[in-house]
Amino acid sequence: MTIVQRIRPGSTDPMDVIRLLEAAEAALQRDRAAAMCVIWEVNAWFALALELETPRFVQQFDQVAPVWDRVLQSAAEVCDRSRDWEYADDMRAWRDPAARAAEAA
Repeated sequence: MTIVQRIRPGSTDPMDVIRLLEAAEAALQRDRAAAMCVIWEVNAWFALALELETPRFVQQFDQVAPVWDRVLQSAAEVCDRSRDWEYADDMRAWRDPAARAAEAA
């Protein structure tokens, strides 16, 4: 079963997003490409939600943010070890919600 198949397709339920992120984090060591795809997908979800400024997203972000932050830190470390500096910089930049909001504006 792939990482993405572990949750309902298109779900924005915070628990589904958390499970997806935790699966991506666990997969970083063995399947970096798949894990990075999931991280990009979740980042796109965050960007859209920030753009729409939905109240539900604010609630969800509060639940998901600590896991998201931890996964991004893990991803940045994996990218550093593989000398993929550009991805590592992206992962670190995404850790700051204020920077994401400024980019979306």
